[in-house]
Amino acid sequence: MVYLSSCLRGQIQLTGDTCQKLGQAERKGLFKKKTFMSYDMDKGWACVKLNAFQLFVRKIFGSYQSTHLDRVIRGFNRTTKKNCIDDEASKANAADLVRNFDARMHAIWSKKYPKKSFPEIFFDTKNFSFIGTYTESKCLLRHTRNQYNAIEQLTKKEGLNTEEFAQLEKKVKDLVEDLPEFIAFFASSRPELKEKFKNFPTLILENLEKFKNKEIKAPVLEYLILKVFQECIESKKKA
Repeated sequence: MVYLSSCLRGQIQLTGDTCQKLGQAERKGLFKKKTFMSYDMDKGWACVKLNAFQLFVRKIFGSYQSTHLDRVIRGFNRTTKKNCIDDEASKANAADLVRNFDARMHAIWSKKYPKKSFPEIFFDTKNFSFIGTYTESKCLLRHTRNQYNAIEQLTKKEGLNTEEFAQLEKKVKDLVEDLPEFIAFFASSRPELKEKFKNFPTLILENLEKFKNKEIKAPVLEYLILKVFQECIESKKKA
């Protein structure tokens, strides 16, 4: 996972000292390039420069979804909420880099949407285009599948040591933290399903404690997680 401040520090020639180059056209004759930030739920942050053709397909077909303004802002809000936006506190200027990025995102948003307030939530199911919905579902599915696979690999081991238990606990807590986001998207048209799964994060954490105390086995711990995934995905297919 690449932190935002690490990415900005490493790509300062592309972004500029105060992120002023983000979203700015760089012209050479008739052709232009633009630098964007890109956010991925598993990989974190990246800085990319798109050429004229890439800019065209991005605008017309909605390609390069990870660079779109709403995705980048959602990623910014999401990583801020999860406290994984700055790298090590000892790293110089991390706060300044993030502050400059925040200011630049506000400036770009205000220019593009002068009558809309800057989004403060990290996820919203409203106003998704068809491509946006498809891309979002793929990202969420991949992310949650990776989380579940990592948990399953640990629970399959016999006699987890202290370090492995700590890893398992962190991965389960990360999944539980992301679960409302998954449910909000895949059960957006089923309020009764969202209500049904409201207490599942707490139940999953309770089962984690039982698993650690050897009161239950791995399949019981994994059952609630799989139940949420399967029912939410099935709900989305029927919507």
